[in-house]
Amino acid sequence: MKLTLRNLGRLREATIDLDKDLILLTGPNNTSKTYVAHALYGFGKESFSDTTVAARIVLDELAPGNPETEQRFGFDVIEFVERFLPRLLEEKARAFLTDLAEILASSEEFVARTEVKLELGAEQLARAKHDLLALEEKHVLKEMGMTELKSAGSPIWNFDRLPRASAAGGGGAPSPSRGLLSMRVFASARLGSVLDTHLLRIPPHTHVLTAERAAIQLFSRELSLKRTELVDDLLKLKSGPRVDAGQAIENALEQRAQRYPLAIQDGLLIANDLARFKAVNSSFAPLAEQLERGLLGGAIRIDEQGEMSFQPNDSDAHLSLHLSSSSVKSLAGLSFFLRHIAKRGQFLIIDEPELNLHPDNQRKVARVLARLVRSGIKVLISTHSDYIIRELNNLIMLSADKDGSVRQRLGYDEGETLSPEQVGAYLFDSEKANPITVTPTGIEVATIEREINALNAVSQDIYFTLFGGTGG
Repeated sequence: MKLTLRNLGRLREATIDLDKDLILLTGPNNTSKTYVAHALYGFGKESFSDTTVAARIVLDELAPGNPETEQRFGFDVIEFVERFLPRLLEEKARAFLTDLAEILASSEEFVARTEVKLELGAEQLARAKHDLLALEEKHVLKEMGMTELKSAGSPIWNFDRLPRASAAGGGGAPSPSRGLLSMRVFASARLGSVLDTHLLRIPPHTHVLTAERAAIQLFSRELSLKRTELVDDLLKLKSGPRVDAGQAIENALEQRAQRYPLAIQDGLLIANDLARFKAVNSSFAPLAEQLERGLLGGAIRIDEQGEMSFQPNDSDAHLSLHLSSSSVKSLAGLSFFLRHIAKRGQFLIIDEPELNLHPDNQRKVARVLARLVRSGIKVLISTHSDYIIRELNNLIMLSADKDGSVRQRLGYDEGETLSPEQVGAYLFDSEKANPITVTPTGIEVATIEREINALNAVSQDIYFTLFGGTGG
């Protein structure tokens, strides 16, 4: 599926192919890459809710009826897709646009001219129809007073009200109208989930590591305390004199409340609840160990109170995060994600994965990201790093090494290689995100190549002018 954003701030247009396994956003500073990354995070995070809302609107057109009296609610899921796909995508885009100001923590004026468009290709549509036809759902939902039936090979999806025994103990009288509305609501939610999975192919979970990730880990407790203090102050104002309470609360909010983009809000929520997340062990934990051992020279630890620290190799010392190196601060969130949160099928968004990293570690991070992609996690990065891009190019080229001889000689693993078809890349300028062709030899970023060539030319000019090419 392709998502197009138009007139988002200074960005005139960006169309991102979300079917790619690795999506790369690059370009000069102040070209709206972060806006797009945050918008895509919100799109993934809110997708189920938005699809459910869109499905309900379209279902009521396909299968009109009276929720107060109907005992059966059914529809043809293939007909739904064939007849109403454009309307479904339109309604889903509308729902996302309604949330966009809150997702970005912007004013309504900032997104007043923004347009959102969703597109699904013919190949994806054909695949989805095949999957939807093969879908099988058979449930008796006693707590909701209904049954759900969708047989494999049949396009018909039915929800039926269960009969309920009469007060005298007799059998089969239909249930009264009370609660019948939930049958359509439930059907919309079920359909929304299925459409996200089989039609739109949107990952069920989205995780983000923002450019502010180090600050989030360092100051999350202090920010949480500030929020608590603000709530306490508001409660005191609310209990004060009625005539002034409303204006006083408004003034307090304007003076002290801080709005954060959804991506940063969620990062703060996780940072404040590390102890709970720590209880879950991910199948990607070995990759976290590889990251810590190969890049950090130690291990990220979480104590019972949810405090994060760093333990260097061959040491019993636990360094508080503020005493650890900038590379540890930058990669701690990724390591924690891999060890405790990562699941196959997720969508991981990282803003500037190269932050605070030496070039050799930037290359290693590129290889870790490729391993994630090969393991079933969709990854989007926004980067300025020539080292990360060139290492990704190496991994793309190595996908052509059929017998593995080049990989083995250079120390690469087959699980790090990427096919060109898996990768989507976009070069942002002052107005637009321009697609970059991904070839078997990788990605060429014109702005980065231009600056490298300019730097080399200046260096050669200085050298030959001042030293005459004699070496001094």
